[in-house]
Amino acid sequence: MSLSLQYCSISSPEPTLPFSGTKIAASIWDIFFKDSTDIHNELSMSTITGLAWSGHGAITRVDVTLDGGKNWFQARLAKPGERKALTRFYLDIDWNGKDMFLQSRAHDETGYVQPTKEQLRNVRGLNSIYHNNCIQTWWVKKGGEVENVEVS
Repeated sequence: MSLSLQYCSISSPEPTLPFSGTKIAASIWDIFFKDSTDIHNELSMSTITGLAWSGHGAITRVDVTLDGGKNWFQARLAKPGERKALTRFYLDIDWNGKDMFLQSRAHDETGYVQPTKEQLRNVRGLNSIYHNNCIQTWWVKKGGEVENVEVS
């Protein structure tokens, strides 16, 4: 079974400034459940995968959180990042079927780290929606439903 998510740009706790023109993002695209039954098992082997990119250089790292930013895990890259190119990332997890708040953040070779929504708004203001490369949170509910939400 696979849950396909819409596009989501995600963020970092401490971006490198200035980032008002920075184009760096990591997007979670799919969650694949490897278990042969379904997402209602007590423990399901799953893979979270997505794409990261930077307009400044090669992606060097992507972090993923399952709990809205409290704990971060380094994802594996499909191959070393290339300058200004998409880089596929993966994080294997054992999902217990409880709610998850998924986010990811990209790091590139120039030291840029994707900003949080608050950090981006502090630089660009509240009405800036163009090139919104900050955190988007995906709430994966117990039953497998997915909803885009904001966390604070």
